[in-house]
Amino acid sequence: MSLDRQDHADPDIVVMLVGNKRDLRHLRAVTESEAVWFAEENGLSFIETSALDSTNVEKAFMDVLHRYGDLL
Repeated sequence: MSLDRQDHADPDIVVMLVGNKRDLRHLRAVTESEAVWFAEENGLSFIETSALDSTNVEKAFMDVLHRYGDLL
């Protein structure tokens, strides 16, 4: 599978797949294992978050910043 970012963006772009609404697991359309698989297949980071209770929200941003910093 080819993602647009691979075809049209800087090769050093940092992309993270974020699964939001972690607190509503009973309504999920994609399983965590499917999301992890997709992220791994496409060279992405993956994290599940919940804006409702702030679970992993700051961590998601910090992970992207750290990955970007590693590229510099």
